Amino acid sequence: MHRRRRLHQRTKKTNHPESTDNNRRLTPYLTQFEIWGFALGSSIGWGCFIMPGTTFLPEAGTAGTAIGMAVGALLMLLITVNYHYMMNRTANVGGSYAYTRDAFGYDHGFLCAWFLFVTYVAVCWANVTALPLVARYVFGGALQKGYLYTAAGYSVYLGEALFSICAVLAAGVLLITAKKTAARIEGILSFTFFAGTALCFVIALLNHPAPTLAPAWAAGDPPVSQVLRIVAVAPWAFVGFESISHASEEFAFSAKKSGKILALAVIAGALCYILMVLQAVLQIPEGYAAWPEYIGSIGSLSGIRSVPTLSAAYESMGNAGVALLGAVMFSALFTSVIGCLIAAARLLYAAAGDGIVPVALYRLDQNSVPRNALILIMILSLFVPFVGRTAVGWNVDISNIGAAIAFGYTSAAAYKAARQEKNALMKAAGLAGVIISVIFAVLLLIPNYISGSILSAESYMILGGWCIFGFAAFRIILRWDKENRFGKTMVVWIALLALVFIASLMWGRQATVRSSRDAADELNSYYVENYHIERSEENVVREEALTEHFLERIDRAYLHSSTIQAIMLLITLVIIFNVYSIMRMREKEIEREKIAAEERSQAKSTFLSNMSHDMRTPMNAIIGYTEIASRSNVTEEERIEYLRKIGLSSKHLLALINDVLEMSRIESGRMELSEVSCNLRQMMDDLNVFMLQQAELKKQSFTVDASGIRDACVRTDALRLNQVLINIAGNAVKYTPEGGTIKVTATEDHGAPEGYGDYEFRVKDNGLGMTKEFADRIFEAFEREHTSTISGIQGTGLGMAITKTIVDAMGGTIRVVTAPGEGSEFIVNLRFPLADDPEAEECGKECTVDLTGTRVLLVDDVVINREIAMMMLQEAGLLVDTAENGQEAVDKVAGSEHGWYDAVLMDIQMPVMNGYEATRAIRALDDPELHSIPIIAMTANAFEEDKKAAAAAGMDGHIAKPIDIGRILAALSECIHREKRADKTGE
Repeated sequence: MHRRRRLHQRTKKTNHPESTDNNRRLTPYLTQFEIWGFALGSSIGWGCFIMPGTTFLPEAGTAGTAIGMAVGALLMLLITVNYHYMMNRTANVGGSYAYTRDAFGYDHGFLCAWFLFVTYVAVCWANVTALPLVARYVFGGALQKGYLYTAAGYSVYLGEALFSICAVLAAGVLLITAKKTAARIEGILSFTFFAGTALCFVIALLNHPAPTLAPAWAAGDPPVSQVLRIVAVAPWAFVGFESISHASEEFAFSAKKSGKILALAVIAGALCYILMVLQAVLQIPEGYAAWPEYIGSIGSLSGIRSVPTLSAAYESMGNAGVALLGAVMFSALFTSVIGCLIAAARLLYAAAGDGIVPVALYRLDQNSVPRNALILIMILSLFVPFVGRTAVGWNVDISNIGAAIAFGYTSAAAYKAARQEKNALMKAAGLAGVIISVIFAVLLLIPNYISGSILSAESYMILGGWCIFGFAAFRIILRWDKENRFGKTMVVWIALLALVFIASLMWGRQATVRSSRDAADELNSYYVENYHIERSEENVVREEALTEHFLERIDRAYLHSSTIQAIMLLITLVIIFNVYSIMRMREKEIEREKIAAEERSQAKSTFLSNMSHDMRTPMNAIIGYTEIASRSNVTEEERIEYLRKIGLSSKHLLALINDVLEMSRIESGRMELSEVSCNLRQMMDDLNVFMLQQAELKKQSFTVDASGIRDACVRTDALRLNQVLINIAGNAVKYTPEGGTIKVTATEDHGAPEGYGDYEFRVKDNGLGMTKEFADRIFEAFEREHTSTISGIQGTGLGMAITKTIVDAMGGTIRVVTAPGEGSEFIVNLRFPLADDPEAEECGKECTVDLTGTRVLLVDDVVINREIAMMMLQEAGLLVDTAENGQEAVDKVAGSEHGWYDAVLMDIQMPVMNGYEATRAIRALDDPELHSIPIIAMTANAFEEDKKAAAAAGMDGHIAKPIDIGRILAALSECIHREKRADKTGE
């Protein structure tokens, strides 16, 4: 038969790939039939044939057992859905451990692996030590040779111990030397015991003259409690079906088929349990009226009669039935040993790959078998037969807890993965699996309220000890964790601590009840022996009932107190965990802030380094050309050219300073938008005029197309929008080589709400372009792409960050389409309210008057500023008076005649009296002609809040330094024109 190779490959690399021999890895070889046998064989063992008489029938009767097993199987089928989902999502070796590690981290992975390992080895040990017991019933006392001692009431014989050891060695050697043969044997034996179980039931049914299962329920507790007792042991009854997830790398078929295999294994397992219970009831020995009478006397029986399933086989078929069921039992036990060895070895192999256990266990031999892991488990198993069957049973009890933890973690991982993938159905399955697992754990750990007492006192003690051992192991792992993968959460510590506390409470309860019962028995015996009290059968029954009543009261009182203590502890642990989580979150936040601060510091250091270079370049030009221009041998034509270059360098230096100041305002949250009416077509024309000269210097083609705009007049922050367009267009010119092409287009989209317009601005060039990595960061502050091609281009790395912030503040979007060598296209989408002001149609048109002969008062405390401004104003035909501070300005205005000063140009930061104070003083003058004089701020305080502060002080305009004579004249023209219009209106 042709075997298809596994479709899924490992998605997570282990941490120690160098530890494998010759880079070998687990190889696909398991067929679907073998995997089904692996799942069924691992889950069915000794308990299927023994527990009908010791647990199932006494606790729940036939109906309770059948219903409980069916319900348990349905719950397990839901768990299989989560395992199937995870096996298809990842092909990692390690099963539940791998899913937990990948979903929740190494700490949770450790907790899952810690309990899952003890589950597998406990089930393996239980079945390997049960082999001699089957031999007792089938072959008599042939193996009961060499009595050694009695451990916990169980007689240990050398012959039986050697038989168990041989079984372990046989299974281990088979798996190491002939894994394919072992897989075939696993499949064949699993099918054999499943078919043999069904055959034994059918024969028992046919041989019974009047088949009856009555009574359906056990005496005492209500049916619901009886069913829940069986459901509570479902993790133990079915654990092992999921063991195939540890061998998912070794499937010789698609993992998509694993769901069907898991479901068939669970259903087959449930049938085995139910059929064995029904068989035990159908054929009871002679002398018993019904199964309750027979089951109640098992403790006083021996041999085949003490095992109801074997007794039923004998009643149906005689010795042949015993031989048949014995073969079935041997098959079930041996398949369970093989299956658990495989699962435990793969679990150790996966854990070793992550450094949880020694790396030596992460080695594969020439047959791709984790030999060292198998050998370790075999060595540990060699000593188990000598501790006695009773002690082994105590370990088996805690396998319920391990199974519930593994099922819960796998379901939680499935839920998390489904949530990420937005798979609603699997989210529901994962959440249901988590809830079911939690209920299983509660029913097992907190007995008697619903499910009845499940674990023995010794089992609780072993559970607590295993948790404490887990603390120690985790400490060792944490200490030697060089990659800082562990110690990320307190969940592991809290979970182990809670289990230790609960186990100790329940152990104390069980031990107290047992001691009380022994004390009551001894007290009765003492009075009978020493006072020769005659006890009739009726008195004995009454005394036993009274004793049982008192013991039950003690039991319930202790259980109540223990439960309250457990709840209080859990609440405390939850609060501690919450407090710790808050502390951790704060620490992480502080750490993130520290990292972010360091990154910002590094970025700003880089930025300052770049700024130092970028600012020195124009400064060098200014200083150098100023020195050259001052030489006597320079011609007038050369001097004019030098001055022109000084002017260009000065403007570039001013742009650098403005970018830095603008970014500082943005980071401090002080950037505000100021909406005014503006004309977008006029703005695009101005952009064309502004950028065209720069483009022509590089022989570039620069075009602006605003024909796609229908509604040109809008309300927005015109200055900020202009800054956005200039930044993008300026970058296009800067990073496009000579002879390149830059095209700016503005269009108006359809579909905007009434009263609004949707506009798209595109700036496309055929320049250098950008890498995808840099394009993703271009809107971050201080970012510049450093390549040999553009290393000589000056810039701060702030322009695009400022642009993005402005666009965001306007409620728009900006994106870039680019590739190295293919140019870039920036696309800005904005929505503006349409301007309904009648003056909107005139926006962008300057209103000017002839300023020749206009007298202004220039107020500035810096001599050179006054000299430069005065020269420029006088060249424009204005008459200029000056003042050195605000107080002098107030005095001059107050002492002037009406109409002497047409306007005041007021600096802000001055000694004696600043510009704001001087303006308020002028506005406070009694003379209406003087206090209404136009005052324009001419200052280095250039931000929007500075404009608002100037207006609040009573100023009529605001001009930012350095001095631009065109802007000064425009502002003066506007103010004087406004005043003249006001005068005419007043007339």
